[in-house]
Amino acid sequence: MQAITLTFGRQGLSAIIQFLNVLVIAKFLGPEGNGVYSMALIASLTLGLFLNLGLGQANTYYIGRKEFSVSQVVSLSMSLFSIYVCILIAAVVFIGHWIVKLFDISYSYLWVLSVCVPVVVLNSWLLGVFQGKEDFSIYNVAMLLSPVSSFLITVFLVFLGVGEGVFYYFGWFLGNFISTVYLFFKISKSKSGVKEGGGGASYFVKALSYGWKAHCSNLCSYGMYRVDIYILSFFYGSAVVGVYSVAQQIIERFWMIAQAVSTVLFPRLTSLVGVDGGRSKVGLTALSAKWVFLSSVLCGILVYFLVTPFINTIFGPEFSKAALAVQILLPGMVFFNLSRIFASYTSSAGFVGYMAIVSCLCLMFSVGVNSVLTPVYGIEGAALATSISYVFSFFLGFFVFVKVSR
Repeated sequence: MQAITLTFGRQGLSAIIQFLNVLVIAKFLGPEGNGVYSMALIASLTLGLFLNLGLGQANTYYIGRKEFSVSQVVSLSMSLFSIYVCILIAAVVFIGHWIVKLFDISYSYLWVLSVCVPVVVLNSWLLGVFQGKEDFSIYNVAMLLSPVSSFLITVFLVFLGVGEGVFYYFGWFLGNFISTVYLFFKISKSKSGVKEGGGGASYFVKALSYGWKAHCSNLCSYGMYRVDIYILSFFYGSAVVGVYSVAQQIIERFWMIAQAVSTVLFPRLTSLVGVDGGRSKVGLTALSAKWVFLSSVLCGILVYFLVTPFINTIFGPEFSKAALAVQILLPGMVFFNLSRIFASYTSSAGFVGYMAIVSCLCLMFSVGVNSVLTPVYGIEGAALATSISYVFSFFLGFFVFVKVSR
């Protein structure tokens, strides 16, 4: 409970800082500039997710079960990081002009992306190490360093009057870089006492056998979260995306309720083995789901009534449509928070392949609903389609949980 409380407190503080960062950038760059900046972030996160290979979850899973040492996990992570840096820089050098024309972005954004994405990926892998060790003091500090650093850089850029979005994008990269350096420093200073489990090649094979399923699940889940942005951008342009991204940023702060619980819950469930451990897993998951549901409903009611005056006052009338989008997204977010708890159980039990199938079905469902509603109804249609998709995701995930927990 203490770990959950500390993690929730960290995520609450992180959410406030990230929101302030979103507020400052949106107000200073305007809807158009904020839309371009938001698309750059989404592109980085999307590419980073593709390159993650599910190793973050695999690191948590195998360290939590004490099958491999921290040194083996970090050695593999650093090797892959070096390969990614070389590949992305080479891609910018040799096919950068084609990418610039295809996606209508500047070279400056592309160069930042080439070094930013490997750092974001490495950061997630190293966080998985401390999550597996259940060392949430270091985990929480690292997760705070990134938004705090990025926000300070944003404030400094605004003070200087910098109006180019790429500098704020670079500030976001620096925040992730500082967090990654901190994690690496802590690992280099620690002495892990976990059992050895073979060489680097052995861990790579084992990690991929677990990670590729988690990877497919993460890719499909992320696609479900972001398909609304891509379709909205295609039909309405970056200015509308800039407004909708404010709603999305607000609603994603709502995730911290389930994220705090699942961050602590997953490694704890992983460590519970045997018949008695199986019973404890189900009971702990059910208890967590109950409190996440109640917390989500209460917070959702507050947000529903406060979001309209809040956005109109803080962001201004040009972002007013974001308030309705938040209200439409809220019911889906309650069910989404619950689905994350059940997904933690399923993944900890080794049935991560089931979650990959669920996520794939949810992605296809989300693409279909968004393709129908978003072109016609714009921001409201994107929000409604996404909210419906979250509810659909919950029911599929709950069905799998019932099946595997018997």
